[in-house]
Amino acid sequence: MPFHAYLRVRVVVAVLSAACAFVAAARAGSTAPDRVSLSESTITWSTVKYATSADNGFVDGSLDKKAIVDRTFRAHVLENRYLKVMLVPEFGGRILSIVYKPTGHEQLYRNQVGVPYGMKGGVFYYDWLMVYGGIEYAAAPKQFSRGSTDIEATYYVTLKADRAALDTRMVLKNPNNRTIEYEYWTCTTLAPGSDPNNPKTSGGAEIIAPIQAYSTPRWSANLSGGDESLGPGKSRFEKLRYFKNWPTMGIAYAAPDMQGGNFWGVINHDNEEGIIRIADNKVTPGLKMWTWGFPSFTNETDARKEPTEARPYVELWAGVSDQFFHGASFPALSEVSIPETYSPTVGMSNVTHANENMLINFSADRASVTLQFFSIQPATPLRVTLKRDDAILFDDAVTADPKNGNRISVAIPAGSSGEQVRLTIRTAEGKELIAATTGIK
Repeated sequence: MPFHAYLRVRVVVAVLSAACAFVAAARAGSTAPDRVSLSESTITWSTVKYATSADNGFVDGSLDKKAIVDRTFRAHVLENRYLKVMLVPEFGGRILSIVYKPTGHEQLYRNQVGVPYGMKGGVFYYDWLMVYGGIEYAAAPKQFSRGSTDIEATYYVTLKADRAALDTRMVLKNPNNRTIEYEYWTCTTLAPGSDPNNPKTSGGAEIIAPIQAYSTPRWSANLSGGDESLGPGKSRFEKLRYFKNWPTMGIAYAAPDMQGGNFWGVINHDNEEGIIRIADNKVTPGLKMWTWGFPSFTNETDARKEPTEARPYVELWAGVSDQFFHGASFPALSEVSIPETYSPTVGMSNVTHANENMLINFSADRASVTLQFFSIQPATPLRVTLKRDDAILFDDAVTADPKNGNRISVAIPAGSSGEQVRLTIRTAEGKELIAATTGIK
């Protein structure tokens, strides 16, 4: 449920296909240097008919769900060999689409027909809401707002040559000579592995986040019915990970927050494609989860014939505070910088570790070690090393597979010692890209 908010957003688009990137690609054995293009386009979004006042309030009696209206926006398209990204600066500065070109699939949700809802409910900033989709930005909801904060926001969007992920950075600036209390949330609507012409979340969707527990507002308490209670208002994050187990719409929060975990996202197990946000979640410790409930998928209607606000997608939010209506302090004349990487994944059933170079799913038992990984720079030759104590289990050159991902399974010799397995993935030149350990279960 994205909140409309009084926040001045400036979007800066960076296209990086410098000579150094070309050299790196050539050294990697790529058939041709990658390039990044930036082009202009338009996109048409359909909504039911409605009207707003001069201050963006909803006009009573204007809603007509039988009439469909088309609205055209200017868009910018960023593209390299792996990603095609659509930005709509004039409509909230949002990232509307991320298509992963090796599979041809969309990673973000996009509403086919917008339907206003929540009018006069006293919840949203303009006292109504309509979801478009993609990745957008929000400040204080209505119950928290005490007028304009004058916070300035600049959003940087960068696509680099030979990089299969989109890098962004939100910079918030407090121009006031006083500390202010504020909320800031980045809202993502996710539908990985989707048809680009009709993106949506399916029954195979799982929320991926390195958290153990969640809490819900009292009005969403029914969401936790299938999970073990961990005390008043708190439940084990197990069954609610899966979209199919959301009985109705509702809100859940990471409890107490992300606890420093640096990634979250959604994997679609129907085709094992995912989209993962990688960020310093000490800056954005809040994770808010929302869906319209699994019936939004099982009971989905034709958006043009029976338009409704309840559509099948998963909303994940990153906040500077742990929950909505919980404020954070913004010191006078200071800035908050929120770097983010949005990476697709393929061939991965889970994510256990991630950084700006690599996403991995790493586990071990007494018999074997299993590694799935997705390289954000697929053209870079890799060397993968697995060790149990000083014993080398695997040490070999590996070529990243951008279409299917990579999987390595190695037997653990009987009688070997050590309770942990250590993984290191380096470039062919020896630069470490990611390192992790996993316990033997």
